[in-house]
Amino acid sequence: MNGTKVATFAVGQKLAPGKYHVRGYWGGNIADDRDFVVVAKSKRTK
Repeated sequence: MNGTKVATFAVGQKLAPGKYHVRGYWGGNIADDRDFVVVAKSKRTK
């Protein structure tokens, strides 16, 4: 990655609301481990 500190990825499908975990590998070793939450789109009222 030539010194880059941020990597992005595409999921390929919409994720349902909930808790998820992603693990990134670099050279066969775990490079990072992150939890994240997808929340439902809020319904705005006028």
